[in-house]
Formats: sequence, C-alpha cells, structure tokens
Amino acid sequence: MHSQSPVANGTHAAGRPTLVIVLGMHRSGTSVTTRLMETMGANFGNKLWPAGPDNPKGFFEDSDVIRLNIDLMEATGVDWQALPPPDFSRLSAEDLEAFQQRALDLLQEKCSGGMLALKDPRIARLLPFWLPVLDRFDARVLYVVPFRHPLSVAKSLEKRNQIPHSKSFMLWLAHVVPSLLSTENRTRALLNYDRLMEAPREELHKLADTLGLPLDPARVQTFEQDFLEKDLRHSTFGFDDLERDRAAPVAMNMLFHALVALAESTTPDHLAAYKTALANAEALLRDVEPMLQDNWKRELDIRELYEVLDGLQKRAVALERGVADAAVREAEVRQALEESQRRLASISDEKTRQVRSLNASHEADVTTIHDLEARLAHYEAELSSLTSSTSWRITAPLRRTRRYFGR
Repeated sequence: MHSQSPVANGTHAAGRPTLVIVLGMHRSGTSVTTRLMETMGANFGNKLWPAGPDNPKGFFEDSDVIRLNIDLMEATGVDWQALPPPDFSRLSAEDLEAFQQRALDLLQEKCSGGMLALKDPRIARLLPFWLPVLDRFDARVLYVVPFRHPLSVAKSLEKRNQIPHSKSFMLWLAHVVPSLLSTENRTRALLNYDRLMEAPREELHKLADTLGLPLDPARVQTFEQDFLEKDLRHSTFGFDDLERDRAAPVAMNMLFHALVALAESTTPDHLAAYKTALANAEALLRDVEPMLQDNWKRELDIRELYEVLDGLQKRAVALERGVADAAVREAEVRQALEESQRRLASISDEKTRQVRSLNASHEADVTTIHDLEARLAHYEAELSSLTSSTSWRITAPLRRTRRYFGR
C-alpha cells in the first residue's frame, strides 16, 4: 500500500466531513473498493445508481454525481470510452463556474452525513475539473486508487461493450495515469484488486492504516461474508499473459508491474521503478494524443453513421410491420367481405323463397277470384233470365200481396 501525506485519525478539524475519492479504470474493482469503505464508516450518497447485470451487487455511485460527470464530459466533447482527454477549453468561464458550483452544492449535500465515499470512474478523466472543486470544499479529502490486471479489464469490456483489447489497454492508461499523477502529494492509497480478493482482511487493514481511518470489526465481517464472493473475479491473469498479448503497450506492462510491487511494499527500489514507469506511461499518452484525437473524431463519425443506419433499420422494421399489419387487415377485410357475401347470398335465397311463395299465393288468389267472378256471372245470368220470364211477370201481383201481408 502506497500513500502520500498520511493523516492520523484525530488530526482533522472537528466537524469537517471526510470525503474519500475512489479513482480508477472501469471494471477494475472500483465498486468493491467503494463498498469496503463502509467498514471504515463511509456512506455512499443519498441517491444510489441502481445495480445492473454487470454489477449485480451495486455500483455504489451517486446518481447526481454521475449525471454531473456525464454532462461535463458531453460539454467537453468526450464520453467514458474516449481515449483523448476532455477538452475543457470548450467551456466558457461562465459554464465552468456553473459546473463547479453544481459540484460544490452536491458535495455539501452528500457529505452532510459525515464521511462520504465518492466513486465514478469518469472522475479519473475529469480530475482537472474536480481537483480545484475539492480544494474549495472544506473537507478532509482522501484518495484510493484501485487497479486490476489490464487483461481482466480488457476481457470484461470485451464481453460487456465489445471493446477490443488494444483500446481497453489505452483506456486503462488514460484512467490510471492521471489518477496517479493528480494525487501525488495527497493522502492516497493504492489497492490491488486481485490481492484484495485473495487476502481481504490483510488488505483492509493496510488500507485503513494508510488512510488513517478506524475499522469496524462487525462491518469487516459482514463485508467478507456477505459481499466478497469468488464470482466477483471472473478471470485471473499473470504477468506473462500480459507480455504475450501483442496489443499491450510496453509502458502499460511496466506501470502495472510497478503498481503491484509498490502496493505490496514502499521500498526505494519499488518507488523508483514506479516513478520511471509512470513517467514512461505519461510520455506515451502525451505522444499519441494527436493520433487519439483523430481516432476519436473518426469514431464519432462512425457512431453517427451507425445511428443513421440504426434509424434506417428501425424505419425498415416499422415498414415491414406496417406491411404485415396491412396484410393482416386485408385478410380480415377479405374474410369479412366473404362473410358478408355469404350472408347476402343467404338473405337473397330467403327472399327468393319468400317471393316465390308470395307469387304462388297470388296466383292461387287470382284463380279463386276468376272462379268467383265466373260463378257470379252465372248467377247474374240466371237471375236475369228468371226476371225476364213470363211466369215471373204473371206472379208479380202475388209477390206484392205476400209482402203486404207479411208486414
């Protein structure tokens, strides 16, 4: 474990909050490191980012701080995958002051509970912004820099984000180098993630001693039993594995070797090797920065093209769905039309039967009428013949007398 300016437990002013900044590369054990700070009395803020499939036990990151860092990165032309450093010259003085005030307000709010462990891997890339803010904040500030074998980081990012090893190695350097450089002459501890998983209690005590913080035995036991599990470390690699990877920069190999040795013991030889390796890694990042800038511009162009392609693909899928929906609707309309035609045919057949029945009834009625008319004509003829006969005229007086007496 390596530190600068160690602070004893009782040396900070009464009432001042303690702020522990966890710096490091993504997938390097920063979440575990932040969680273990609870064994020394730290909290993690009042609005934790939710756990996810890649970190089922939690990230232990405050959502408000993450949102600030994302906004700041966007304003400086980068995101967490960018290899070149953020371009703070893109910020006006007013915008920079607004971001700084926003950060100070967050720290005042989050640190009200005593000791806060603050973690977001983006902070390692944004230290030119955060360090002046932390200097303005009235708190005791401690730094922890966890690091992990670069191949383990690369394997994890390859699985989660499909990032090639060559880029992951440069991202490792882009996070670790500024974390180390910016915390020189500040209270800082290095933490080897693989060593923590192998000997957690020993590493916890070394970390607490370096930071000058007391350990809570009950919380240490809870951390070891309930939080640390073997499946938190999905891969283990040695120095030889890194040296055999042709994508691994020599400067990164040297720095990783030096960090492992220095975190184990701060000897003059380890310290000298560390300073040399750090200087070489810094020089590498400085020398390749123009190339990284160009690559980042191309990457943004490619992303934009992919976004356009993705939009076209989504439109094509929407059109296909529209065509499929139209086909379904056409089939439904056709089925409804066929059903209507069947119903119409059935109604037509029924109406035809009714018309035929009515026609038959009408023909019968006509026949009956014609028969009645014939019979009436016959009766009328008989009556006319009777009334015109001689006997009818002779018997007329008799019919009148009968009517008279019949009254």
